[in-house]
Amino acid sequence: MRKGDVFYLEEKRDRLIQYDFMKSAIKRQIMNCINIEHYNAGIYVVTKQKINNITDTIKEIISEMSLNDYLVDDRTPFVITPNEATIYFKQGSRIRIVPATEYARGCKYNDIIYDHMIEDEIIDNIVIPSYIPYMRLELNWVNKDRIVFKTVECEM
Repeated sequence: MRKGDVFYLEEKRDRLIQYDFMKSAIKRQIMNCINIEHYNAGIYVVTKQKINNITDTIKEIISEMSLNDYLVDDRTPFVITPNEATIYFKQGSRIRIVPATEYARGCKYNDIIYDHMIEDEIIDNIVIPSYIPYMRLELNWVNKDRIVFKTVECEM
């Protein structure tokens, strides 16, 4: 094996690790949407083109885990517009995939995954302020200690 081959294999390994990390973060969001009523999860991407990649990953996860019964409409699970994609669950929960731009300024999510390529200024002014803790109205419950775990940076 040549030196260049080792570098290529390490790069490929790193990409697979990052992909698996992103996929596990999305699985966590999906399970929260299935198990918690009216849960809002958000995925911020750098460009609109990455929305299709994320929707494909979500479709793959739903297919692998046989979760179609939990979707509002299992034939067309995504509502895709030019600026976003949204998947709705029967519990009233949803996952929205939006580009991290001024367009997303008013969005509020209980759980956020964001692309590592997003600039720090946008993370500070758009992504982080869009996080709101999930509240159970009947218990007046808020877990403020887990904010760090509800915003995840991933390579997409």
